[in-house]
Amino acid sequence: MPQGEIAPEPWRKAMEDVGAISPRTKQASMNALAEISGVHATTIQRIVYGRAIGPRGVAKDTIEKLAEALNKKPSTIAKWVGQQWAADDPYVAPPEASILGPRQRKAVDEMIMALVELQKRVPVKGEGKEEDDDEPELATSAGSHKRR
Repeated sequence: MPQGEIAPEPWRKAMEDVGAISPRTKQASMNALAEISGVHATTIQRIVYGRAIGPRGVAKDTIEKLAEALNKKPSTIAKWVGQQWAADDPYVAPPEASILGPRQRKAVDEMIMALVELQKRVPVKGEGKEEDDDEPELATSAGSHKRR
């Protein structure tokens, strides 16, 4: 980012949340985001400031890389750049799951249902409903989980 120029919201907060911070200025850094995402810093600057995005918009793979780096859904990043995003694909088990037996498949199904219930109560940052950009984070510290 040019000297003294601060990233606009919601980009600034998202970069700070994932640690994309300049060690020198201690502010949100597009160079740090470039390192995390694998997207060139100049491309990130153009996207964040809405410059020279082009007639077809930001490439899908670029949005996906930025979303992963910022711990957001691709649809959130697409919204930030003024683009529509197709609905997230439903979960599909990997092909290797075919070797699991009935008990193992049931255990996997139960784990998925437990995660869904947890997601309904406390959405993981970047996942779940996107009614606002201030999504609560899932507690991960030891002892913060209740046993059933």
